[in-house]
Amino acid sequence: MNPLRSLQRRVFGGLKPLRVVYLISDTPDAAFYFGLLDHLDRTKLELHIVVLNARPSGTRLETFCRERGLPFYAVRFRGKRDFATAFAQVLGLLIGIRPWVVHCHML
Repeated sequence: MNPLRSLQRRVFGGLKPLRVVYLISDTPDAAFYFGLLDHLDRTKLELHIVVLNARPSGTRLETFCRERGLPFYAVRFRGKRDFATAFAQVLGLLIGIRPWVVHCHML
């Protein structure tokens, strides 16, 4: 049995996509993420992208996600001074989104 299918909820006789938050740190070359996000099955996964970055917006990854209709959230993080604020923002996003899976790629 497909493990992804076993995690999906049965709602009104059908399968609901698994809600996944992809939490990553900002990277100048996001080519890996472009390929990954293009090849994931959007009928089985409801993806939400959360990026911790020093720039408020306008990254290549943000443009890529918005063009494909993926929910994208940018959290400003420039180092230790932003830790408490960034933590609170990410926690608020997670409470609002209520994901089943949180997948992290932090550098």
